[in-house]
Amino acid sequence: MVKSVAQVKGTSVWSFRHLGTTADPLTDPRSVSSGAEVVAYDPLRDQTLVLGNSGVDILDADDGGWLGGLTATALESIPGDTLDPGEIGGGNSVAVKGNLVAVAFNGAVPGSNGWVGLYTFDAAGSVTSVRAIESGAVPDMVTFTPNGRHLLVAIEGEPTADYASDPAGGVQVIDTATGQSSFAGFGAFDTAALRDAGVRITGPAGTLATTDLEPEYIALSADGRKAYVTLQENNAVGVLDLAAKGGPVFTDVFALGAKDFSRKDAGLDASDRDDSVGNIKPWPIHGLYMPDGIATFDRNGKTYLVTANEGDAREYGDYTDTARIGALELDPEAFPDADALQQNANLGRLDVLTTEGDVDGDGDYDALYTLGGRSFSIWEVQKNGLKLTFDSGDLIERTLLQAAPSLLDDSRSDNKGPEPEHVAVATLDGEVYAFVGLERSNAIMAFQVDGPRKASFAGLIATPGDVGPEVFTVVDEPGQGNATLYVANEVSGTSRAYALSFCEDDTLQCAGPRTSDLDLF
Repeated sequence: MVKSVAQVKGTSVWSFRHLGTTADPLTDPRSVSSGAEVVAYDPLRDQTLVLGNSGVDILDADDGGWLGGLTATALESIPGDTLDPGEIGGGNSVAVKGNLVAVAFNGAVPGSNGWVGLYTFDAAGSVTSVRAIESGAVPDMVTFTPNGRHLLVAIEGEPTADYASDPAGGVQVIDTATGQSSFAGFGAFDTAALRDAGVRITGPAGTLATTDLEPEYIALSADGRKAYVTLQENNAVGVLDLAAKGGPVFTDVFALGAKDFSRKDAGLDASDRDDSVGNIKPWPIHGLYMPDGIATFDRNGKTYLVTANEGDAREYGDYTDTARIGALELDPEAFPDADALQQNANLGRLDVLTTEGDVDGDGDYDALYTLGGRSFSIWEVQKNGLKLTFDSGDLIERTLLQAAPSLLDDSRSDNKGPEPEHVAVATLDGEVYAFVGLERSNAIMAFQVDGPRKASFAGLIATPGDVGPEVFTVVDEPGQGNATLYVANEVSGTSRAYALSFCEDDTLQCAGPRTSDLDLF
């Protein structure tokens, strides 16, 4: 018997167009952010903080009214600080906890150290700069521990062009009371051992794990003692022990393996030249999950991770690790039908990783690995690894085709499809829901998580004009029956608030339920 799934509807409450270019007459002149990439909710003042390239816009959470902004310039004028004007580059992330706000900025020069700005709200809601803390290169994401005592900063350490420099990646742990910080890196891990375990470490000859592992996003356990860090290009998740006696340390790096796209209900639309939108079917290829966004939930005393399996290539100057299947030499035994597969209407246009698949080292490809899973997954945290308990297979692409085909961008079929990039988990009406952002389909999908081994489509939220949803958050008001989805849309430079509710009709936002019947992994 198929369980009926309550459908989530998102009703737009307000939208705000952030500062872009002076040629854009629709841009609000009060904005300081120059875009919209990350949104954080401030429950004490009922406001949202939206980060763009140049700073943070503070908006009234109820009506979207502009209340002020935070910029890097304010950090350069802190009395007694050694930060010189011009040292700070574009913004990457924002987080708020109590009266404290943290903003991550790149360094002004590629490969240089970035900065974390700490600000405080006073009783009247005004913002004051507290301190600027130097970080590693590319501080990609900031988040507070549940008790607010520490701030975690994902230091991505991306290489500069042509790998002239490849800074170390890791997590910076900042004491929010004192500003003192420590760095947890990957220097203790043996590169060869990680490779043998399936962790993807690539780059020029001699590349080591300490510089190649690149943290993207952080999710915390409910007790705040463990942090789970996506290492996207490495197709892995790092486990950071925040309660270790000697200080925070990475205890594990777990490889995620590959998804089999030849399975029933796990296919994909592989071509933008097949004269058909939504030509979704199994193909003899694999996909490295390569998650970006990550969230957690607990069930029966166990911690589970939910990942948005976007995929990402390494392209730095002349260095690139992808090619189209049509340009590769395929092993004739592994692919006896290579000529047909390499036609543009089949797999010829699909981007795959050139660093994977030459199993016997003879120069041709015995297996093909594309970027990402075009899905979201649930993983059980175990002592010696992560166990895949659920993957949405081709549910995202098939649901778009059925419920909103106009959002299924066929020009992205040969790349990463809808690109599930971010995920947020929330409990609504007693049920756990995962909200998955589709960067290239300009939409957010809701899924009811029936348990660690099953999830069902539960609604589609999209607004024409909002392009490229990036980092979003779901805010529930327990006992009030109210929940709100706040979304930052990077490409359109807009942010929007949706009131969430349940419905039973068959509109775009409430497309009929399609319960997943995927095999369990």
